[in-house]
Amino acid sequence: MNPLYGDLGERVIYEPPGPWRQSAACRGLDPNLFVTKTGEDASEAKAVCRRCPAIHECAVYGISSAPAKGVWGGLSNEERKAARKLMGRMDVCVECDEPFHTYRPTERYCGDGCRRVALLRTKTESRLRNAS
Repeated sequence: MNPLYGDLGERVIYEPPGPWRQSAACRGLDPNLFVTKTGEDASEAKAVCRRCPAIHECAVYGISSAPAKGVWGGLSNEERKAARKLMGRMDVCVECDEPFHTYRPTERYCGDGCRRVALLRTKTESRLRNAS
């Protein structure tokens, strides 16, 4: 059985992934309601999402899970794809080990502060090597 779907005899029900699924408004509904093709109207599914207490967690799951199809957190496939482009990709700063969004694959630091600290450390290490 697919982990995203439960089984009630002949009827297939929707079972969203994640710990937030217990409070999801879509739980137990027909999964076909949330599976939409490009350009199809998803207003009925989005109406269910608008009244859901787990809409934020669901949207985060949908955006971070590229293979997830259909409506997640009130966002269609196209809306989630656009959100991924706006967010950039996640990376980890080599200076402070904090995650950050980047648009450049060569970016190594989360911001100017970490970039300056790394530059100062490099200069200091270079001066110490030259002094010895």
